[in-house]
Amino acid sequence: MAETDLAIAVAGTDVFANIPIIVAGLVTIVWRSVYPDLIIGVINADAAKGIWQAPMAE
Repeated sequence: MAETDLAIAVAGTDVFANIPIIVAGLVTIVWRSVYPDLIIGVINADAAKGIWQAPMAE
């Protein structure tokens, strides 16, 4: 049961993480600018760096 709850929680956070990516894509289509994609890319790169370094700190 706990594994199912964890899977649901992870899926929920994935949805919230993908919303800015979708919005950036829509803004890019409308304004023909790469900056929204770059901004979200930098934010995601920072988050990925934190996730990558977390196991190293343990």
